[in-house]
Amino acid sequence: MRNKIIGLFLTDTHIKEDNFELVFNIFKQAIDFCKKNNIKSIFHGGYFFTNRISQKLNVLLYSSKIFDLFEENDINLFIIPGNQCKTSQDDEKSYWDVFKHKKNI
Repeated sequence: MRNKIIGLFLTDTHIKEDNFELVFNIFKQAIDFCKKNNIKSIFHGGYFFTNRISQKLNVLLYSSKIFDLFEENDINLFIIPGNQCKTSQDDEKSYWDVFKHKKNI
């Protein structure tokens, strides 16, 4: 019996203004790997963002471009918010709430 890969796990991508292309390429490679291997899900385990206090507009806009890749390629992204994805650890809301309208996120 051959094991089937059901998902790809990423963590600690730490998107910020000076590494947009690097993080974009990480997700592009992950999506390409999933397509090649018929994998429909990527899981991200925290630390997508770098700054807990706030996210710059450029970071949010570029993140949206990354998330568009998931819809374009029909791959699902499941996100576990890290402590830098929230302004308060006591709050359920996170910066991910900005993207909850995205189809595959």
